Amino acid sequence: MLFSKYNLTLKKLEEKEIEILRIWRNDPRISKFMLSSSSYISKEKQKKWFDSIKNSQNSFYYMIYKDDLLLGYSAIKNIDCKSKIGQPGGIINPSIKEPILACLKAFITYDFYFDKLGILATYAYIKNSNIKSHNYTKSLGYKQDESKNNGEFYYYTLNKDDYIAKRYRYLSIT
Repeated sequence: MLFSKYNLTLKKLEEKEIEILRIWRNDPRISKFMLSSSSYISKEKQKKWFDSIKNSQNSFYYMIYKDDLLLGYSAIKNIDCKSKIGQPGGIINPSIKEPILACLKAFITYDFYFDKLGILATYAYIKNSNIKSHNYTKSLGYKQDESKNNGEFYYYTLNKDDYIAKRYRYLSIT
C-alpha cells in the first residue's frame, strides 16, 4: 500500500497489473486521447515500458483500488525536484460508470501529489479534440496557459491552493 484516503488505496504499479493497463491503453475509447503514440501496444512493448519506469526516481506509477475494485491507473512523471512540478496522467477503468468514483480517484491522486510528495504544481497537455478531458481538467482547478498551446495540445497548470479550493467545493456538496 502506498496511500489511502476516501476509502480508496493507491498501490505502486506491479508487473502483474501491466496487462490490464495495456488492455485499457489499447481501448480505442482511451487510446485516441493519449499523448503518446496511439498505435497498438504489444505485450512486449508494455513490458519494455514497465522495465523502463519501475525504478524511476522522478516519476510514480500506481493503480487505484476501492476494496478489490480496480478504479484506474495514475502517474506523475517528469518531476522537477527543484521546482517541485510534475506531469500527471491516468486512465479510469472503462467499466466504471459512477461519476463519484472518478472524482474520488482524482482526489486521492492529487492529495498524494500535493500532501505526500510535496509537489507544488502540476501541468498537463490535453489534446484539442479531447473535450471531456478539457472539462474534467478545468473542474479540478487547472488553468489554461494560452502562451504554451500549440495546434494539437492545450497546456494547463494546477497549483495546490486552486486544487484544494475545488476539492473542498466538491466534497462539501456530496
